[in-house]
Amino acid sequence: MNTTLERLFAQTTSESDDVRFSAWMQIYQSDDPKAKAFLEQVASSGQISQKVLFCKFLGFLEDEYSARILVDLICDTEPLVVHQAILAFDKNNFQRRVYFLLPVLKAPLKEAQVFAVNKFCLESVSEAVHPVLDMLKQADEDLILEILSGLRFLADKRLFQDLKIYLGHPNERIRWRAIMIYGSLYETGVTRARRLLVRRLSDRSAQIRRSIIWTLRRNDDRRNLRLFLKLAEQDPDPTVRQEALTALGRFPSKTVIKNLVKLLVKEKNRMVVLKGEAVLLSIPTKQLIIGLKNLLTYHDKFVRNKVMIMYAEFQKTSETFFAFLIKELKKTKSDMDKIPIIESLGLLGNKAAIPQLEKLLAESPLLSYTSMMALLKIYGFDKSFPFLKYSQEVKLSALVRQIVMKHFIKISDDSMYNDEIVTHCMSLLSNTNLNIRYLATQILSKVQDPKVLVPFFKSFVNEDDPTAFRLLKENIHRLVQSNPKLFEVLLQNFYDHDIGVLQIFLIMKEANLNKNALLQIIKSCLSLPLLILNKTCAPSFIELVFTYVLKERISITDIIALQCEPGQKQQLLKGLLGHIKRYKRKKVVIGEHHVETWYSDQDEPEQKQIIIELISHTTGIESIRFLIDLYYKENNQPLKQSIRDSLNLLLEPTHD
Repeated sequence: MNTTLERLFAQTTSESDDVRFSAWMQIYQSDDPKAKAFLEQVASSGQISQKVLFCKFLGFLEDEYSARILVDLICDTEPLVVHQAILAFDKNNFQRRVYFLLPVLKAPLKEAQVFAVNKFCLESVSEAVHPVLDMLKQADEDLILEILSGLRFLADKRLFQDLKIYLGHPNERIRWRAIMIYGSLYETGVTRARRLLVRRLSDRSAQIRRSIIWTLRRNDDRRNLRLFLKLAEQDPDPTVRQEALTALGRFPSKTVIKNLVKLLVKEKNRMVVLKGEAVLLSIPTKQLIIGLKNLLTYHDKFVRNKVMIMYAEFQKTSETFFAFLIKELKKTKSDMDKIPIIESLGLLGNKAAIPQLEKLLAESPLLSYTSMMALLKIYGFDKSFPFLKYSQEVKLSALVRQIVMKHFIKISDDSMYNDEIVTHCMSLLSNTNLNIRYLATQILSKVQDPKVLVPFFKSFVNEDDPTAFRLLKENIHRLVQSNPKLFEVLLQNFYDHDIGVLQIFLIMKEANLNKNALLQIIKSCLSLPLLILNKTCAPSFIELVFTYVLKERISITDIIALQCEPGQKQQLLKGLLGHIKRYKRKKVVIGEHHVETWYSDQDEPEQKQIIIELISHTTGIESIRFLIDLYYKENNQPLKQSIRDSLNLLLEPTHD
């Protein structure tokens, strides 16, 4: 044998793609009979791996011989070979290769048969129609499904007679695929397919009925109109009714508009109603307006009411329609019948309707609610909206009042607030209705005026609802943060209210205030005797101040330096001393000068005792020096003992 060919034969299984491809190509292009014999041997041998590599190579070619070899390989019995041959066949560039696939219809593997059918159908190979139909007669259900799926794209009129048996097949999926084939035939001009499709509209499968409607509506055949009207009203499946409604959109006319509205009035399924409304709105506007106008006096009031509301959407500037609605409103007696008229007036947006609608606010809850909703639509985002007029209306229900307040929140800006509105909303903070209190808080949230603080806080301490409580607290925080002096206002108004004072302390603890603001508030607290002496509030106040000291937001020195009554300061420092004794992890800082001044100003031994004990918990050499000097100056023996004890504490080694 030619040594060159032997080397090439060996290289066809090389691990290198480039070497392997070069070897296959040289063998394929060789005129040596042995080369051709090698290729035929590979194609017919049982060596799967070599067949797979051969398939991969053939996919890069574009000649008849390569295509025919691939067809032989597609008919192989090994699934891996067949799969690779199919991929290579798709990649092969020989233009007429699909016509070589007829033998594949009888291939041993189903994958190969399905591939051939799909190729014939997608590329409309008419020569394959009869062979595929013959194959269909022998196929199992799975293969029938695959073949019918492909034949849909072939849509050859020769299929018409042979596929009828599948329209009544027990398997729904097979029936559906057959229906889709006849739908394709109908679309391509085989008009006799329509009769078969119409007959199958009684099929028990909603999917099939829906698909038939989809097919029929693609052809503007007016014979279908009556079918669509019937199905839109009577079919038990809502998705089929939706498809029928969509089909009706192909026939815009007065009759269709009337029937669509009638169907929508009777329909219970929300999705079907939405579809019907969408179809109505898809009708050209001019035709739709004419069709709706003819139904404004229709004998069925439900249809008439539906039409009235829809018609209003297109007649916003019509004075004639406005006059018609006002006339209808005056002569209508039933509240329920007035509702669509009121809604239509709201949609029109004509401000001339406002007096008529305002009269209805004092009527039944239903009319009051509907009228207010219509009024809000008329006003829209108009800044002249008379919020106070409606909010103060005594006959309004709580629900309608809430609607008014929500609308004001939505449209309001700083320019719309005045003293009267603020005063009114402050009065609503104590309303028995939780939602009204919450909405009043929202309205007042835009007000920076300090006068809202006390009403806010009063409502805050009495509020049980967590959401309203949080909103009130946020607004109180906002006000006091911007103006810390407002804490004094709160203290002056609520100093004798235990719960109120405790809440003030909590807000103070959370507020981000500077040292001067904190000291001013502490001073204000000390000036309220009832507060500092209160058994509930005093401990909380002292604990709050101690927290400030620990966090070094203020110091003991700052407290000593406060200009206030000595007794008030002593009460606070005594309380702080108790906390300092219990809190041993950190010492406090007291300036020596302040201690000397303060000590020298005291007359009572008890007061001096507090100072000495405080010093024992301080840090710094000044405290030690001060106590040593004091020890030699002080004649009171109990005090001298306290000074000695404090010195011992100060001189103990620490591990801070």
